[in-house]
Amino acid sequence: MEQAGLGIPQGAVEALKAGHKVKAVKLTREGLGITLKDALAGIDIYLSNNPEVRQAFVQNSVRSNSHTSKAFVIGAMLVLLGLIAMLFLTNR
Repeated sequence: MEQAGLGIPQGAVEALKAGHKVKAVKLTREGLGITLKDALAGIDIYLSNNPEVRQAFVQNSVRSNSHTSKAFVIGAMLVLLGLIAMLFLTNR
């Protein structure tokens, strides 16, 4: 299912609005049967021609990167606490 006259699937547009460029490229490749290079170029052109989608993409990709960073920090802290606990218990 293509976005009328714009050459990328509607699902790819929704993925872009949610901040998921990789998913948008994948949906475009699968939906249109084109190469990775062509799908990426099509997504970039679409973003440059649609400022409202580009704005939503930028805002939501920043949010998802922020959540990823927080999860990484929390995971690293848990590993560190586990190592400290292990050192403490083995030195008793």
